[in-house]
Amino acid sequence: MPVYNSFSYERSDGKKLLPLAIDSLLRQTFKDFELIILDNQSTDDTPNICREYAQKDSRVRFLVDDQKRFAEAATTKLGGLGTAPYCMIVNDDDM
Repeated sequence: MPVYNSFSYERSDGKKLLPLAIDSLLRQTFKDFELIILDNQSTDDTPNICREYAQKDSRVRFLVDDQKRFAEAATTKLGGLGTAPYCMIVNDDDM
């Protein structure tokens, strides 16, 4: 899941989409997966929220990117971070 200022109310019409998206992934019936969240150097509360999820659930791995990237480049980097045979990219507003 690539994220950048994903907790911004301006971007989400006042809804807390990031926690909704993460919760929906963690509640699915398939449990054997890793959720890798790559933060593109957010300046809002996004990193704190993601860290909390990583501390609470061992399936969540949170990383802050070492450089600022366009969304497509962040997605490409994210795809190379996993070790499973399959990869699915989800966005911070996917339910």
